[in-house]
Amino acid sequence: WVLALEPTYVAGLQVLVRSIIAGTDPVVISASFTAAEFVSASARIDEPRYTSLVPVQLARLLDAADDPAVAECLRGFAAILVGGQALPATEADHAAALGIRIVRTYGSSETSGGCVYDGVPLPGVAVRIVDGEVQISGPVLASGYLDDDARTAHAFVTDAAGSRWYRTGDVGTVDGVLRVTGRRDNVIVSGGINVSLDWVERVIRTVP
Repeated sequence: WVLALEPTYVAGLQVLVRSIIAGTDPVVISASFTAAEFVSASARIDEPRYTSLVPVQLARLLDAADDPAVAECLRGFAAILVGGQALPATEADHAAALGIRIVRTYGSSETSGGCVYDGVPLPGVAVRIVDGEVQISGPVLASGYLDDDARTAHAFVTDAAGSRWYRTGDVGTVDGVLRVTGRRDNVIVSGGINVSLDWVERVIRTVP
């Protein structure tokens, strides 16, 4: 694994966990993430290679992919996990055109990191939509927030069958595949109409 995220965040922490389970040592990139550093770090590990990135890091690498060495490096990864926020369609299309294997991850600290991959929950993980909100259940859930019973009670609910669910605050749909469309708290009212700022951002990103 190439560790390109701070291990104080759950996605970076999980890279360390995966490396331990695989019996390997991760190659660590400094906080000043650059394409050159990424290529150099990747060259120090054997295949199959993996890494976990946020969209802005992937964007930097794609911007540098005109350099054949960068493009070849990216194609050499068995999978590049991308999460933390929505991956713009333009970047996903660019990566696909270059033959780069991207896996979109969805999760949070409360779910021990990514627990839904390319819209499909891990075994034992369940996803449902309640009043438009994405909720997650399964063994990945945190027991709650330390010394904050009120916040815990708000974020984690138990259904009639005794299953605990985490209220993510995200809005989405599930039709066999989870599609996250935005945040419940990222909506403004304009002229009496609810406007999702996440949708506005997606449209703006398609404009050259």
